[in-house]
Amino acid sequence: MQDLRQTMVVSVPLSATNHRIAEKISRQVGNSVRTKQIYLNTLAISAVQFYFECMGLETNREKAQDPIVQALMNRATLHLTGLGDIECCPVLPDSKEIEVAPEAWEDHLAYVAVQFEASLRQATILGFSRSAKQGSILLSDLEPIDALIPHLQDQAVKQPMQLVQWLQGTFDASWKALEEFIQPDLLSTLAYRSSTHGNEMTVKRAKLFDLAMQIDQCSIILLVAITPETEQKTMISVQVHPMRPLLYLPPNLDLELLLDSRESLQAVRSRNQDNYIQLKRFYGTTGEKFEIRLTLGDASLTETFII
Repeated sequence: MQDLRQTMVVSVPLSATNHRIAEKISRQVGNSVRTKQIYLNTLAISAVQFYFECMGLETNREKAQDPIVQALMNRATLHLTGLGDIECCPVLPDSKEIEVAPEAWEDHLAYVAVQFEASLRQATILGFSRSAKQGSILLSDLEPIDALIPHLQDQAVKQPMQLVQWLQGTFDASWKALEEFIQPDLLSTLAYRSSTHGNEMTVKRAKLFDLAMQIDQCSIILLVAITPETEQKTMISVQVHPMRPLLYLPPNLDLELLLDSRESLQAVRSRNQDNYIQLKRFYGTTGEKFEIRLTLGDASLTETFII
């Protein structure tokens, strides 16, 4: 098999099986004026899938969306297992840009350009774009295909932390007991009581973030405490502390609460000689998702949670 890692522009063979799948899907849609486009979309998915399999990445064609639904929406989405969605974009002859359906403008890791030879027996992967740019991508703006895998590794989609698991006593290995990081005299800062029947239900965990690659001698600890107030309502508190032996946080460290839509709800910034910063306590309901973002200079880290 061709070593795709050694090529700047990737040529991919299109098998008879690829064509049978494309024909089957385009026929199921009916006598659509977009039959040819659906056929090319399906071949583009096959070409990109072949490329990723050669690169050792697992794909799931059906997880992105039902093939017929994708065809009707003029989408060509391929799911990378454990990472996220890729849009496979056919490039028509003499085209200078790619048109992307509005439904695919967001929540994609990359947009991969696939050009076909006249016989449709081979496809060439020209490169990729990091965004759809409101539906139009110039071929001249494409990044080389050999930069795609590093980009995907940087943008890998992390599964949100399921806070209900904390209440059940199950924790991800990266979230540890506070005693492993915080001095005993500071533990009381996260000691909140449940207002339900007077029972102590608070669960507290801490995670270490090492920013030494970006900022010299800067390791910080994110503390999260959750308290179930009712069956559907949970109180949440978030703090950031310096990692000992440091006494203070670096100045201008931003701690921010974001909705799933990336709308900022509240934020706080550290000053000189702050030994911790915290958000105002907030409440969420079961199934609600939120993000906590830490920013210091050019370094930014985000943790996603679901209640």
